[in-house]
Amino acid sequence: MERRNYKVILSVDFNKEINLVNKLDKIIDAAHNFTQKNNDKTIHLCSVEKEKIEMLVVIHSNKKCNNFAARSVIGFLRRICKIYNLEYNSPNNYFSIDEFSIVPKEDYVNVVRNGALNIGDMLKRNFKLKQREISDSNNIEFDESISEKSENEGNSNCNTEEVRKPKREFPVILSGADKISENNKDEDIEFKTLKDSISQLDNLVGMAKTKEKINEIASFIMRNNERCVNLNIDNPGLYYNMAIMGNKGTGKNTIAKILYYIYYHLGVIGKGKFIVIDSKEVYPGNSLDRYIRNAQSGVILINNAHFIHASNRSGPKDNFTTLDDWFSTYKNNFVFILAGETEETEELIKIQKVKKHMNFTFNISDFSEDETLEIVNKFAEKEKYSIDSTAEETILRYIRYLKEQKNFENVYTARRIMEKAIINNGILNNSNCLVKKDFLFEDMLKSESDKNEITEEDPFKELEELIGLSGVKEKVKEISAYAKVQIRRKELGLKTEPLCLHMNYVGNPGTGKTTVARCMGKILKSMNILSTGKFVEASREDLVGKYVGHTAQKTAEKIKEAEGGILFIDEAYSLSSESKLDYGQEVINTLVKKMEDLRENLVFIFAGYPKEMEKFINMNPGLKDRIQFKLEFEDYKPNELLGIWKKFFENSQYVLEEDALIEMERMVEKIYKNRDNNSANGRIMRKCFERVKMHQAIRIMKYNLTESNDIININLEDIESLYEEKDIAELQEVVLKKCMGFIK
Repeated sequence: MERRNYKVILSVDFNKEINLVNKLDKIIDAAHNFTQKNNDKTIHLCSVEKEKIEMLVVIHSNKKCNNFAARSVIGFLRRICKIYNLEYNSPNNYFSIDEFSIVPKEDYVNVVRNGALNIGDMLKRNFKLKQREISDSNNIEFDESISEKSENEGNSNCNTEEVRKPKREFPVILSGADKISENNKDEDIEFKTLKDSISQLDNLVGMAKTKEKINEIASFIMRNNERCVNLNIDNPGLYYNMAIMGNKGTGKNTIAKILYYIYYHLGVIGKGKFIVIDSKEVYPGNSLDRYIRNAQSGVILINNAHFIHASNRSGPKDNFTTLDDWFSTYKNNFVFILAGETEETEELIKIQKVKKHMNFTFNISDFSEDETLEIVNKFAEKEKYSIDSTAEETILRYIRYLKEQKNFENVYTARRIMEKAIINNGILNNSNCLVKKDFLFEDMLKSESDKNEITEEDPFKELEELIGLSGVKEKVKEISAYAKVQIRRKELGLKTEPLCLHMNYVGNPGTGKTTVARCMGKILKSMNILSTGKFVEASREDLVGKYVGHTAQKTAEKIKEAEGGILFIDEAYSLSSESKLDYGQEVINTLVKKMEDLRENLVFIFAGYPKEMEKFINMNPGLKDRIQFKLEFEDYKPNELLGIWKKFFENSQYVLEEDALIEMERMVEKIYKNRDNNSANGRIMRKCFERVKMHQAIRIMKYNLTESNDIININLEDIESLYEEKDIAELQEVVLKKCMGFIK
C-alpha cells in the first residue's frame, strides 16, 4: 500500500461573513475526529485563515494517483459545515482547492512539526483575545510567587512599556522532533508580559542584590535589542548562561523561572521552553536530546549543580566534559542555568570546561529573621489565616533556634512553620487566627528547657571519669592547651594560623574511641572552637552512593549535618579500594577538600584498627597532611575491664554480691589472657553485662521473687550463667588450649 502526502490549500465560501480562525478549536476537533474514523487517511492542520485552510493530507492507497480531490476528505468537510449549522451537499458548494502539491517523504516531519507549531501559536492568540474579553486586566498570577504586593511598590528601573526585538534565527534541531517531552510542556507564557515578570521579581521578599543584577541584565538586553533594530541587523545571539547559588530554599528555581520569562519577552530564546534536568543526569555519554525532545530553543535549568563532580567510572571522559559538550552543542538555541548550593557550585564554575560558558553568577543570601517572618505571613494569607501580633516574637525565636541548630532552610522553613502552626491551631483552638501557643513547637521548648534546667557537666571532668585511657587523656589535654594558646594569641592580635584539629583515632574495638570523640565535641564547644559540638557518626554506607552523583550527594548531606561539631568516620579505611568501579575514592576526595574549607567549625575524626588506619592514611597524602593529631587507644588492663563491667551495673542500679564479684574477677582474667589483635575490650564487658541481666530476670520469674533486694541483686548464679553462653564459654576454652600447647 502506497502512502501519498498532499499539502492542500482549501478556500471556504459559505455565502456569508465568516472567520474560520474564531472556530479554530472546533476545526482542530473536526480534523482529529476525521482521522480517528479513517484508517487510511490523516489530516494535519498547518494554518487556518479567515476563509482558507492549509493542511497536510496523508492517504494510504493501492491506486497510483498524483492528483488530489476534495471528495477525499468529505468527512472533514461535512464537519466544517456542521460547525456553521450548514448542510453539506457536494464539495463544489462551499469548498474549492486553490493549490495542492505532493510532499516528499523526507520533508514530512518538518511540515508536520511546523504546522503544529503554527496552529499552537494561533490557539494561544485566540486564548489571549478571549482573556481580554473577560477582563481588562493583563495581570496574571504566577504560581511560584510567594508575595502579592501591589505593582506600584515595584522598584524596577527597567522600562517595560515598549520592547523592540530584533529578528533572531535559531538553528533547527531535528533529533527527537517528533517526540513529546514531559519536562518541557508549553505554557501560556505569551500572556505574561515583561512588566508582569519584572513585577513578580520586585514582589519577592528580600533578594535585593539579585533583583538589582537581573534588572541590569534586562536593561542590557533591551539596549542591545534597540541597537540591533536601529542598525537593521539580526540578534547576534549573545550567551546568557549563568550559575545561581544559594542554600536550600533561597529561591534559586524561582529566579531561574523569572529569568526564563524575561528572556522570552526580550527575544533571547524565541518561543522557547523551560526544561529542568537534575544533576544526576550529567554523566559521560548522556545526550540532551532525550530531554529537549521537540524544543528548538529555551532555558535549560540544571538543578542540584553542587552534586556534579568529575568522577566517572565508565570511560575516559568526566562529567565536566559532558557539560562542556552540552553547552557548546546547543549554545545557539538554549540558555543554560546551573542552580546549586553555594560552596560546591562555586568550585564547579571554577573548572575551565564550565567557567568558559558562564557569563553571570548570582549568589542568593539566606533570608534574615524578619524576611522569614514576612514569608510566614504570606503563607498564612494564602491559606486564609491571620497571625496575631503577639505571636511574631515567638516565630522569630523559633527561626533563631533553627539557625543556631543549622536546620534553617529559608522558604522551606517558613512553609514548615506555617504548616505546624495550622496543625496546632486545629488541635488547640480551631480558629482563623494563629496565636502565640500555635507556634510553641516541641523541639524549641525542649531545647530551652534543657538549657534552663540542666547544667551541662564539665566535659574535662567527664573525660577524667572514663576508666583507663591515661595516654589518651593526656593527649586531649595537650590538644586543648594548644587550642587555648592559639585563641589567646588571636585575642592579642598576634599572628596565628586557622585552627586545624582533625584527628586520627587508632585502637582495637571497644577501647573508647567513640566515647572520647563525643567528649571531644563537648570540650571544643566549651572552648568556643565549635559552634554546636554535636557528634555525627558516619560509616561507609552513609557516604558511598550506588550510582553516579549519589556519593557526592550523600557525603555533602552528612558533612552539612555535622557542621559545627564532630564528624566521626569509623573504620575509615573501608572507603579505600583498589577497584576503579568503587565510589569510595570520591568520598575521600570530598572529605580532603572539606577538611580544609570547614576546618574552623568542623572537626573530622577518622577511626579504626591501628595497622589498617596507618596504611589508609599513608595512601592519601592530602589526608595525611590535614590530620594534625593521632590518639592511640590501648587495650584495657584486667582491672580496667572489671571497672567497666562494674560501672555498667552501677549505672543501671544493680548491686553485686561479694561472691559474684569474685567470680567476675576470675572471668575477666581469663578474657584478658585470651585477647588477640582484635580484642573487643569494653564491648565484651557490655555483652557480659547484658547476658547477666537477662539471666537475673529469668531467675526472678522462675522463683517468683518480688522483694526489692531480689530485683536489684546480682548473685553468683547470674555470673556463672555466662559459662553456659557459647561465645563467652569459648573464651575460657581457648585459654585452656593455650595452656596445653594446642595453640601458639
